[in-house]
Amino acid sequence: MTDQGHPTLFESTLCEFVKAAIDRDLPAPRTFPEVHPREIREGAGYLAREFAEALMVTPATIRNWEKGVRGQGPEWRAYCHLLHHLENRGNPEPATAAAPAHPPAGIPAPRTALPSPAVPAPATPPQTSPPLWSEPAAPAVPRHTALPRGHIGSVAVLSAATGGFTVHLPDGRSGPCPVTGPEDLPHLAARLGLSPWTAETNSSKGPHRRIPPVLALTASATAALGLPPTCHGPHQDTAAEILDRIGRDGAGRTVGAWSHLGLPNSVGLRLLILPWTPAARALAELPTPTDTARMLGEYTRLVMPPAAPPGYCGIDLMGLMRPELAANSFQDPFLGFPGPARTGVRLWARTPSSRELKRDCVVVALRTTLPFANAASSDTRLPSAQPRHFNNPAFDRKRAGRWLVDLSGFPHDERLPFPFTVDGRPSAGPDWYPTAAVAYAAQRLEVRPIEGWLCPDGGKPYLVAWYERLRDAQIAVLDRTGVSTEHRRDAAPEPARMLADLLRMREHADPVDLALLDAIAVTEAEAVLEPVEGEPGWAAYAREELLARAASNLHRKLLITSRATLLFPLAVTPQLVLYSAPSPDVFHVIARERLKDAPASFSLGARPGGVQPAGHAALADYADLLACLRPDDPAAPALLNSLFTVPGTR
Repeated sequence: MTDQGHPTLFESTLCEFVKAAIDRDLPAPRTFPEVHPREIREGAGYLAREFAEALMVTPATIRNWEKGVRGQGPEWRAYCHLLHHLENRGNPEPATAAAPAHPPAGIPAPRTALPSPAVPAPATPPQTSPPLWSEPAAPAVPRHTALPRGHIGSVAVLSAATGGFTVHLPDGRSGPCPVTGPEDLPHLAARLGLSPWTAETNSSKGPHRRIPPVLALTASATAALGLPPTCHGPHQDTAAEILDRIGRDGAGRTVGAWSHLGLPNSVGLRLLILPWTPAARALAELPTPTDTARMLGEYTRLVMPPAAPPGYCGIDLMGLMRPELAANSFQDPFLGFPGPARTGVRLWARTPSSRELKRDCVVVALRTTLPFANAASSDTRLPSAQPRHFNNPAFDRKRAGRWLVDLSGFPHDERLPFPFTVDGRPSAGPDWYPTAAVAYAAQRLEVRPIEGWLCPDGGKPYLVAWYERLRDAQIAVLDRTGVSTEHRRDAAPEPARMLADLLRMREHADPVDLALLDAIAVTEAEAVLEPVEGEPGWAAYAREELLARAASNLHRKLLITSRATLLFPLAVTPQLVLYSAPSPDVFHVIARERLKDAPASFSLGARPGGVQPAGHAALADYADLLACLRPDDPAAPALLNSLFTVPGTR
């Protein structure tokens, strides 16, 4: 505290600073900062979500305050004090004392000392030890990648060289690590000061689970520890034997890149063996350990710790953002039933017409950015209690559950996929559909449900916080690349400029940022497209609702585009749309001047719901590929997606 009784950010976490200000119920400062509040926050490396979590308000409240709306109450006054101290952090007052030599464990010393008075020594002075870390001579990490101090100790990367092992932290620090073999790994969390990660949410309901710290092994560390280069094929038994010997939970199960090492009276340690992850997947090893540590640290800050494969992280994040959802113990009444609520096109494709082949067209690929997060709006509801069975229920778009209804009468153009089935073919009669699918059908068809498994109280929009987390993570990375994240069409850049920004990002952006964009996209997509073992009962409802709403959004855009341009897609997956066009120019499909009266059509952009060009191919090559694809093959959509993948659009 200063001598005026004001709190200071000196070596404290954001939450601690705010708590101190609220507890003392300080009056608001007499003057408001001269610099724009958003510039102060971003200059300090914080997200609006992090301010909201610390102040226990919503991110929307923070955005309103930054727009000039004045608040009231202790949260508003704490916000004003926070801005003042962040604004003046580079101009300490002359009468302030120096920072103590030993900051709390797991919290790095700030680059610039903040104003702080002399404080009395604690009753029990902290134990001192030789410094383990070496500060980089010239930090290459931009200021926006600086991690919140409360999360700095949740992830680390271990590499090896001739001189021994080295640990790398996300903030650029590195130091020697006393490791002699795999048996030392379970104890590294305590030795290095790695701390568990706890999700900070605005909700006070449900359990707040702690996630163990994550230690990632590079290829060099994996080899130096005597671990095999892969965990598959002939190396599988060796990998399992070594990990089981050092305390892997679930001994006897199939071994993978992620393992949990447990210790008595400890949350344990999550081990991520980077060479064992597929090279084409997200969260893979980058060229240098420093970049890998930065990438994993930023993923922890923006999303959550990479303590499991991306798909499971995506499901886990839904519960972490809304603990009351994770506390739900109801079971899916359709477990064991053959194919309930089959909806959302997984792969639909058509053969090129003779006219398209004669015109020597090319295939132009458009990739949708975070389509499932974009679908998680306030209208997407999940059951908040065990669903109950109803006969002949009246359809209510605000009621979570599944409906037995006949949608075969939905108006359909055979040149477009039918939006309510997995293969894009029209349904033949009644089937079970989630609420989002029936709501879209009800816009063009009178629906009469026959049965329903429905939530008694209608359900709740649990997934909004999940969407906001992924959206804010995406925007935070894009802001560093210079790509516009403006979502309003009247304020968004012209299509030509947006395309130039996207192409420049792919060529010149920091590889860490491109890897982060890929990791965010894979986390979102695999959470919905790939069910994981042991997932909670509500996950099936979440998956079906998001698939159905994303399919409805995509079908609406396909329909509007076809009416405006007379173009029809060649193939459609949840993330990819292929068109035939005279040239690779994406503006054959996205022409703002022709679609200006169709605001729900495709638009270029890297925000959730926008589309980005994902490459092109010869039409003849597509026809050859189509002959090999089977729409009923679960791997077919992934194969098609892999052919049109560029950095930052996975």
